[in-house]
Amino acid sequence: DVFMVRLGADIVFFSADGRYLLQGEMIDLQRRESVSEVWFRDERAQRLGTLDPGFFLTYPAQGETEHVVTVFTDIDCPYCQRMHDQMPGYNASGIEVRYVQFPRAGIDSSSYQKAVDVWCAEDPLTAMGEAKAGRAVDSPICNHPIDQHYALARELGINATPTVISERGVMHRGLMSPEELRSRLDAEQR
Repeated sequence: DVFMVRLGADIVFFSADGRYLLQGEMIDLQRRESVSEVWFRDERAQRLGTLDPGFFLTYPAQGETEHVVTVFTDIDCPYCQRMHDQMPGYNASGIEVRYVQFPRAGIDSSSYQKAVDVWCAEDPLTAMGEAKAGRAVDSPICNHPIDQHYALARELGINATPTVISERGVMHRGLMSPEELRSRLDAEQR
């Protein structure tokens, strides 16, 4: 027998007698999928599903919302900036994008302060575009969830931006065009 145990953002496998520890992926060869990824996928979907809509900066889909994704983003990440430039395409494709700020440089970084400034702006959605374009956003300090955003990213094992998580908890890393993301999300639904 083998037991799966979660240690923080990692999963390890122990032999029943406790002698052996396996760290890494366990693959179900019949189903051709990672056992640990299936577990994490379900946990990510459940965790994100418990959060209040006000926790996110949300760019709604145009027309009918066909997919909702949570994107872990860093204002200073060049690929995140390119992804943000394509926001009208994602939204036109029926994709609602919910941003979680993940300033990879840490809580005391200029990226963190930019995330706070965006959140506290009078119009955070417009301020996000300004910040991602490299323009300064000056805002008064307000109550903000950026520390909780950062903690959530760590809890879910996010280590790169942009990272997209679908409603079903599937993680997609890196920049994708609106068409590619829509195609992946449609495939997940099938």
